[in-house]
Amino acid sequence: MNNITIAGNVGRDGELRQVGDYTVLSFAVASTRKVKGEKKTTWFDCSLWGKRGQGLAPYILKGTSVVVVGEASLDVYTKQDGTQSAKIVVNANDVTLMGGQQQQAPQQQQQRQAQPSSFDQFSDDAMPF
Repeated sequence: MNNITIAGNVGRDGELRQVGDYTVLSFAVASTRKVKGEKKTTWFDCSLWGKRGQGLAPYILKGTSVVVVGEASLDVYTKQDGTQSAKIVVNANDVTLMGGQQQQAPQQQQQRQAQPSSFDQFSDDAMPF
């Protein structure tokens, strides 16, 4: 088994889909490092299967910082122009959302913004303190 740990940013919103009887969340992660002062980015195509993928789907949005742990493999394929190419595919075992503040699903963020604060009912003159 080839285990890999990737720290990077989600490159596109996660896509939740059905594959037979199973659900899979697919997303890409870009990991950037400096080599001799120049930025080099490596892209990883990640898949998270089952209920964990369903649960994380609302949080896997473009730009989100993540750490992905899983099994890596190299997928070699032929492009339409006849040239061969390869991509790194990761079957994720664990995905951790990174960031300074707690991540929320978009629906939760909208609900929280729509709810008035308990202080909204008071004007400056009517504040109890």
